[in-house]
Amino acid sequence: FARNKPLYTLRLCAKQTPLRFAALRETNPSTLCGFARNKPLYTLRLCGFARNKPLYALRPCGFARNKPLYALRENKVNRIICYHLRQLTFYLYGPKNGIYMMKMNIRKASQTDADALETLYRETAAIPGGLAREASEITAEYIRHNLSSALATGISYVAEHPADKTRLVASIHAYKLQPKTFQHVLSELTIAVHPLFQGQGLGRQIFSIFLQEVTQHHPDILRVELITRESNTRAIALYQQLGFEIEGRLKQRIHGIAGSKEADMPMAWFNPNYQNEKMG
Repeated sequence: FARNKPLYTLRLCAKQTPLRFAALRETNPSTLCGFARNKPLYTLRLCGFARNKPLYALRPCGFARNKPLYALRENKVNRIICYHLRQLTFYLYGPKNGIYMMKMNIRKASQTDADALETLYRETAAIPGGLAREASEITAEYIRHNLSSALATGISYVAEHPADKTRLVASIHAYKLQPKTFQHVLSELTIAVHPLFQGQGLGRQIFSIFLQEVTQHHPDILRVELITRESNTRAIALYQQLGFEIEGRLKQRIHGIAGSKEADMPMAWFNPNYQNEKMG
């Protein structure tokens, strides 16, 4: 340790086979375990425990967008056990001392997800611009209404936390409006990605699964619509890449993050497999 911060060594890492490392020795500084696009990859071992918290081992186990992914296992009895991950779950030790998931279990939502969704929404809304609502406006009633509506007449997907399936790190939902004249439209779309899991492609992944569900299993849905603030250029670019079209500009409709009013941008996506049916 140096100034109460843990010190590290790097150890050789085999590929696609279980790894067992004995207790770490202070010698042996670092060892290469491969290269990716001419950049060296390493396996990371911690030296013990810090403030009664277990330290971890990291090993490369794949790539996403040309960046190495790492599997994480806890230090147990002076031994590190790392397994190559064959499923779609990868962990990355991030720059803010957080664990970031590159790919994870995304599934349809259920009524039992209400409490975890409320927590996700509150933590996302706490970040300026995270959601249209503020954290204080995220209530259990609001969550239950959205979840029940999506399960009854729309679509809702959630992404589970990689280390705790009772927690959620992303969600998306939309549902039909009440008048039958809008029965071909999914509206009130909301997507939430936990701040610690943003910037890893999770939003694109869960949104793509949502649209794939519409395309493959909902020929009665022609239109999926959303509204986003004009300053959220990153989100607008993502939605356009997914096939959404900007349909207008609602001037001074929403309070901006900086305090001034700004425009909202209505956008829509159209189902290529829509089958026109007469209203019942």
